[in-house]
Amino acid sequence: GDLTSDDDEDAPPPATTLLSHARQPPAPEPQNPPPLPAAVQCTVKEYFERRNTARSNGFWDVPPDPWSLLLLWWGMVELCYCAGFVKWWRSALLSSLTAQ
Repeated sequence: GDLTSDDDEDAPPPATTLLSHARQPPAPEPQNPPPLPAAVQCTVKEYFERRNTARSNGFWDVPPDPWSLLLLWWGMVELCYCAGFVKWWRSALLSSLTAQ
């Protein structure tokens, strides 16, 4: 009798198969979003049409919507704050290192 064949039956499946099973997400169910109100649909359609024509004509012909401008401005402010903080932190670190 071969001893290794008996061991293989009792052994749990290797970890790789367990991992591959865990990695596979369950099949997603098709989700239909609820239809938007007619007014919202109209504005969304208009927005995308404007955006597409803006892309074909040249981006700056159509004024961007205020939310994206606000987001852009906020991102620039955040970047400036981060850069200032990093500069301050590095200078503080360097001064503490040179003090020692």
